[in-house]
Amino acid sequence: MADTPEEILGRISEQLNKIDDKIKVVEQHPSQNGGWKTLMSSIERIEDQVAAIDLSLNDPTTGAIAKLNDQIAWRGRVDPVLEANQVQNERLIKLEMQVNVYNKITWAIGLGVIGLFIQAFMKAFVTP
Repeated sequence: MADTPEEILGRISEQLNKIDDKIKVVEQHPSQNGGWKTLMSSIERIEDQVAAIDLSLNDPTTGAIAKLNDQIAWRGRVDPVLEANQVQNERLIKLEMQVNVYNKITWAIGLGVIGLFIQAFMKAFVTP
């Protein structure tokens, strides 16, 4: 079971060849040919975009959250006015309906009175 020096050297040579092959694979990897620089520049662009998004969301004067809060506050002020307008619209509709009914009643009474005048006129002047 004693290995001869040639066998030992052969195994060592084989292992060195495997290591050399692995090094060649790593040398050919895209990260070794400027890939890390490209990756880092991509990460930097992403960080810049995230910072811009963060600013557009959280800016206290022009950010989306501030605008949303303004809209919520505006809606809180406008809702009571809209509700009051709705109540006024309902009251106006009821009043218009009442006016229409009163107009019809007035016309009916007026036509009845005119009919009575015509009847009285006809009786007074037409009959001998």
